[in-house]
Amino acid sequence: MVRLNSKGLELKKLKIHQSRGDINIGRRGVTDNLISEVKKHLKTHKCLKIKVLKSAREFISDDDIQNIAKAVSAAIIDRRGFTYILIDKKYIVS
Repeated sequence: MVRLNSKGLELKKLKIHQSRGDINIGRRGVTDNLISEVKKHLKTHKCLKIKVLKSAREFISDDDIQNIAKAVSAAIIDRRGFTYILIDKKYIVS
Protein backbone atom coordinates (compact mmCIF):
# COMPACT_ATOMS: atom_id res chain seq x y z
CA MET A 1 0.00 0.00 0.00
CA VAL A 2 1.27 3.45 -0.90
CA ARG A 3 1.19 6.16 1.76
CA LEU A 4 0.47 9.68 0.54
CA ASN A 5 1.08 13.09 2.08
CA SER A 6 -1.87 15.46 2.63
CA LYS A 7 -1.69 17.04 -0.84
CA GLY A 8 -1.54 13.56 -2.38
CA LEU A 9 -4.67 12.51 -0.48
CA GLU A 10 -6.54 15.58 -1.77
CA LEU A 11 -5.53 14.80 -5.35
CA LYS A 12 -6.63 11.18 -4.96
CA LYS A 13 -10.05 12.16 -3.64
CA LEU A 14 -10.61 14.54 -6.55
CA LYS A 15 -9.70 11.90 -9.12
CA ILE A 16 -11.84 9.17 -7.54
CA HIS A 17 -14.95 11.34 -7.72
CA GLN A 18 -14.21 12.52 -11.26
CA SER A 19 -16.34 10.39 -13.57
CA ARG A 20 -14.29 10.45 -16.76
CA GLY A 21 -10.72 9.36 -17.32
CA ASP A 22 -8.04 11.90 -18.14
CA ILE A 23 -6.42 9.42 -20.52
CA ASN A 24 -8.15 6.50 -22.23
CA ILE A 25 -6.25 3.50 -23.55
CA GLY A 26 -7.91 2.09 -26.64
CA ARG A 27 -7.19 -0.50 -29.29
CA ARG A 28 -3.81 1.04 -30.19
CA GLY A 29 -2.57 0.10 -26.73
CA VAL A 30 0.47 1.60 -25.08
CA THR A 31 2.42 3.77 -27.51
CA ASP A 32 5.15 6.37 -27.20
CA ASN A 33 2.52 9.08 -27.79
CA LEU A 34 0.43 7.75 -24.92
CA ILE A 35 3.41 7.81 -22.58
CA SER A 36 4.28 11.38 -23.61
CA GLU A 37 0.67 12.44 -22.94
CA VAL A 38 0.82 10.84 -19.50
CA LYS A 39 4.07 12.72 -18.79
CA LYS A 40 2.53 16.04 -19.87
CA HIS A 41 -0.57 15.48 -17.79
CA LEU A 42 1.40 14.48 -14.69
CA LYS A 43 3.63 17.52 -15.05
CA THR A 44 0.66 19.91 -15.01
CA HIS A 45 -1.90 18.12 -12.81
CA LYS A 46 0.32 15.86 -10.62
CA CYS A 47 -2.36 13.13 -10.64
CA LEU A 48 -4.32 11.44 -13.42
CA LYS A 49 -6.95 8.83 -14.06
CA ILE A 50 -6.37 6.24 -16.78
CA LYS A 51 -9.23 4.15 -18.16
CA VAL A 52 -8.75 1.05 -20.27
CA LEU A 53 -11.52 0.96 -22.86
CA LYS A 54 -13.39 -2.23 -23.76
CA SER A 55 -11.53 -2.52 -27.06
CA ALA A 56 -8.20 -2.86 -25.21
CA ARG A 57 -9.14 -4.91 -22.16
CA GLU A 58 -8.10 -8.22 -23.67
CA PHE A 59 -4.48 -7.19 -24.29
CA ILE A 60 -3.72 -4.46 -21.69
CA SER A 61 -2.66 -5.92 -18.34
CA ASP A 62 -1.74 -4.57 -14.93
CA ASP A 63 1.91 -4.99 -15.90
CA ASP A 64 1.43 -2.59 -18.82
CA ILE A 65 0.01 0.07 -16.50
CA GLN A 66 2.86 -0.59 -14.06
CA ASN A 67 5.34 -0.06 -16.91
CA ILE A 68 3.66 3.24 -17.82
CA ALA A 69 3.96 4.35 -14.20
CA LYS A 70 7.66 3.46 -14.13
CA ALA A 71 8.30 5.27 -17.42
CA VAL A 72 6.85 8.53 -16.09
CA SER A 73 8.13 8.09 -12.50
CA ALA A 74 4.68 7.81 -10.97
CA ALA A 75 2.92 5.33 -8.69
CA ILE A 76 -0.43 3.59 -8.99
CA ILE A 77 -2.42 4.60 -5.92
CA ASP A 78 -5.82 3.15 -6.78
CA ARG A 79 -7.30 0.56 -9.10
CA ARG A 80 -10.99 -0.09 -9.59
CA GLY A 81 -11.82 -2.48 -12.38
CA PHE A 82 -10.15 -1.12 -15.50
CA THR A 83 -9.55 2.34 -14.06
CA TYR A 84 -6.25 3.36 -12.50
CA ILE A 85 -5.13 6.49 -10.66
CA LEU A 86 -1.48 7.51 -10.98
CA ILE A 87 0.25 10.16 -8.90
CA ASP A 88 3.62 11.84 -9.08
CA LYS A 89 6.13 10.15 -6.76
CA LYS A 90 6.87 13.35 -4.85
CA TYR A 91 3.48 13.02 -3.09
CA ILE A 92 4.38 9.61 -1.65
CA VAL A 93 5.59 9.35 1.94
CA SER A 94 8.59 7.01 2.22
